[in-house]
Amino acid sequence: MGIVLPFLWVAAFYPIGWAWLAPLVGLIWLVSRVIYLAGYMTDPNKRVPGAMLGGICSLALFIIAAIGVARIWLTPHAM
Repeated sequence: MGIVLPFLWVAAFYPIGWAWLAPLVGLIWLVSRVIYLAGYMTDPNKRVPGAMLGGICSLALFIIAAIGVARIWLTPHAM
């Protein structure tokens, strides 16, 4: 859970083509935490859907951040 915020920060700082993509994935991650909480409160075995959605959001933010950083590193800069 703690890795999402750094990924979200880097993905927002170095956006790829769609600047709205990182905040949207962050919002979906927030919804996944609510799903996780609701599932955990009813039965701890029902927390899997929220945890899976949160993991997918973390992976998506990592990919967005990595592509954004790679684009900046590979762009030639004038000196």
